[in-house]
Amino acid sequence: VQPHPRFSADWTAFYHDYDDLRSTVGLPLELRLSPVPHLAFPATVNNALYGESYGTEISARWQPLDAWRLRAAYSFQGLQLHARGPVPSQTEIDEGLNPQQQLALWSDLDLGRQVEWGVGLRYVDELPTTPIAAYVAFEARLAWKPTPRCELAIIGRNLFDPHHREYPPEIITYRYTEVDRAVYAKVTWRF
Repeated sequence: VQPHPRFSADWTAFYHDYDDLRSTVGLPLELRLSPVPHLAFPATVNNALYGESYGTEISARWQPLDAWRLRAAYSFQGLQLHARGPVPSQTEIDEGLNPQQQLALWSDLDLGRQVEWGVGLRYVDELPTTPIAAYVAFEARLAWKPTPRCELAIIGRNLFDPHHREYPPEIITYRYTEVDRAVYAKVTWRF
């Protein structure tokens, strides 16, 4: 909807029903002696998983002044996975590897002479089945558009923290994927 030329909002809802999803069932560890002694982590992969995902997202844009734009977005996602059979699937257990809630706020300000400054906050909910906590990330962007087709920008990401965990390891839980603070330059040329 756009009730006013300076304000618009968007709302989306979804529901998906899944069947025959890939599943992984871990089997007991085995000590194998050949070719060299080692521990094996056997698993079976099949399509014995079914489930549902559902959620909603709402976003809004508001331009209180000609040179100032605000954006906000909130999303919620739920996921329920179920294994066929008595042995739970590792994939079913891992349904908590996605954040349920996310929130983003962004402000852009035209400073004049084709220079734009933007700052934003992102909140990402915890991953329930992992030790990855919720986090807030601060981002900033300073851009100059010397022509309508060219943009030069300096962007800073995750400026609050030197790094934070975002995702657990796939197989062996020895090291988590962490996203570092980053500052970089970007050149965009539109054809």
